[in-house]
Amino acid sequence: MDKYAIMYARYSPRPNAGKSESAEHQIADIEKWCDNNGYTPVLAFADKGSSGGEYERRGIWDAIHALKRDYVLVVRSLDRLARDVYLQEVLFREVKKRGATLISVNGEGTEGDTPDDVMLRQVLAAISERQRKVCAAQTKAAMLRMQAEGKMISSSPPYGMMEDPDSPIGFGGHHTRMIVDEEEMKICRKVVELRDAGLSMDKVCCRLEKLGIKHRAGHTKWNRNQVKRIADRHGKK
Repeated sequence: MDKYAIMYARYSPRPNAGKSESAEHQIADIEKWCDNNGYTPVLAFADKGSSGGEYERRGIWDAIHALKRDYVLVVRSLDRLARDVYLQEVLFREVKKRGATLISVNGEGTEGDTPDDVMLRQVLAAISERQRKVCAAQTKAAMLRMQAEGKMISSSPPYGMMEDPDSPIGFGGHHTRMIVDEEEMKICRKVVELRDAGLSMDKVCCRLEKLGIKHRAGHTKWNRNQVKRIADRHGKK
């Protein structure tokens, strides 16, 4: 009986992720596994720069929809499929609905339905989920620390800051340090003032619009994500 495989790879949106976890490297490892185990690779799908906690990933859903009965969906490891316990089990059940099997090149209890298989799979997913959350928290803390030190960490300074024209030019043609943008900082203080008064994010947006306060883009239309970032940055959740 011929054996067919759909291949899937994913790497996360973090600096230099592609060097060690590139989709191409993962697919190469999966192809080698297919060759050693008598499977014919049919199609390869990937989500590049996507978190393992994201539900809406085009690559993984396209891979699942490409499955036929008795096919296998092969990933290099379970954390490439998902780094969230609930999401992993949702995807696992979707694969089974199509009469297919999920296989991890690294093992991890993907091929069976025994209590031990399920426990191993879910324990590993829980560990992976925790690692994802710890990594995200550490990354956020590091970014906030660098911002507090006045270092540019992206092409666009956070609201309330501006590029320091007296600092050296770095990668991408941007200055390497930031200074306070006094006009934007007044708006930041206004956001915190409104939040301290008990207004919700949406109501803060409405108040800013009524006051005619413009966002950096030059319009008065604000959204709750913009307000939340300002509030979070200045210590008001």
